[in-house]
Amino acid sequence: MEIRRTGSGPPVLLVHGSMLGGRYQWMEQAELRARWELLVVERAGYRRDDDVVGENWALDAEHITAELANHPGGVHVVGFSYGAVGCVLAAAEQPDAVRSLALIEPSTWSVAFDVPEVRRVYDSLIGAVIEHRDDPGAMAQAFLDRAGAQQKVRRERLPRALQVGVRAVANGRPSGEAVIPLDALRAAPFPKLVISGEHSVAFETIADRMADGMGARRAHLPGAGHGVPALGAPVNAVLEALWTEADAESATSPATSAESGSR
Repeated sequence: MEIRRTGSGPPVLLVHGSMLGGRYQWMEQAELRARWELLVVERAGYRRDDDVVGENWALDAEHITAELANHPGGVHVVGFSYGAVGCVLAAAEQPDAVRSLALIEPSTWSVAFDVPEVRRVYDSLIGAVIEHRDDPGAMAQAFLDRAGAQQKVRRERLPRALQVGVRAVANGRPSGEAVIPLDALRAAPFPKLVISGEHSVAFETIADRMADGMGARRAHLPGAGHGVPALGAPVNAVLEALWTEADAESATSPATSAESGSR
């Protein structure tokens, strides 16, 4: 995992989803660096020269957990799609290092495999990889379409970033294998938020299950399909409200006040 650090202020860890790395996934969040330190992650498998050729949520969780340990004051964590899986596992492992947790269209499939539409969409995404393994452009477009993303790719001349993304997805560990620790997340003291794009019964169901299971608030931000971060300002406003509220609560908590008074 690599991290690109920009801006100044309280730290925010931004963890991207499948197909596009962090540099491209979080472009519309760049204006937040005026008030926050953005730690933009490139997950393992998303560098062109990466020794890791496939994305792996378990490895993501290890890397995120290690990064959280580098911030004694805590970090605001934001996970999108596949990247949300590593975020929830790391947050459950190190809750004291998390200031807040925001999940955007999380690919935490196992919380709702009992719902036929969730299973159908998940299987269709796995199918996109299997059906188009020999055609990277077709794989990228089929995968994005089935996820509900709105991007259209140049299939005959796939951009370098998507070439890397196709490699990561094609050789990756399916996110549906992850067991999501909802009880541990519910017990964690930090504020939680789940955002969805109102484009898919499957993703709405997963988001609802995550919010109910974690004790999180919900936000619905339609207009960009699965690619909710691309909405920019509406997403940024909801995230900043969460971060600001979490930091204000932390500053006035008894533990913080006692620590301040001892100095």
